[in-house]
Amino acid sequence: MILLRAEPTTQDRKAADELAHWLGQMSGAEFAIQREQAGQPAPARVISIGRTDLLSQARLPRAGAELGKDGYAVAVKDEALFIIGGQRRGPMNGVFALLEEELGCRWYARGTATIPHRPELILKPVPRVSVPRFDRREVYGNSNHTLVGFTGRIRRNATGVSIQTCIDRLTPPQRR
Repeated sequence: MILLRAEPTTQDRKAADELAHWLGQMSGAEFAIQREQAGQPAPARVISIGRTDLLSQARLPRAGAELGKDGYAVAVKDEALFIIGGQRRGPMNGVFALLEEELGCRWYARGTATIPHRPELILKPVPRVSVPRFDRREVYGNSNHTLVGFTGRIRRNATGVSIQTCIDRLTPPQRR
């Protein structure tokens, strides 16, 4: 299950949607997204996105890291995986880093995806904090504005394109 706080940010919601979609593409399984509710304990095996109560209870050192706008942290405690992101693109950057670096997903061109088929997902994530040194990460050209969803997947950001535009245009491509 993917867990969000009771009132998630737009970025956390979109990161959870993307993670559920791509994990489903890999495994054929459905990954439920649930918001925290007072008094209900989280399941033992969970992927927590954002600053959930579960994250606060875990007391992880990386949870307090300064992530800036686009940074992210990945942490593990017991059977819970935590993806924490900065205020702008951080949650999505964390999700796409996990999918790419730990699970082998690739997005080489707009409208395509190379997703490994894994009926059983076994994940041993590397705990880390990653904060981009540059506020802008882009290749000059008109494609930045026409390929906004794709550039989000490869963790670039386009000058003059709002985070909401990036979120709106992240639609799953056809699987290859």
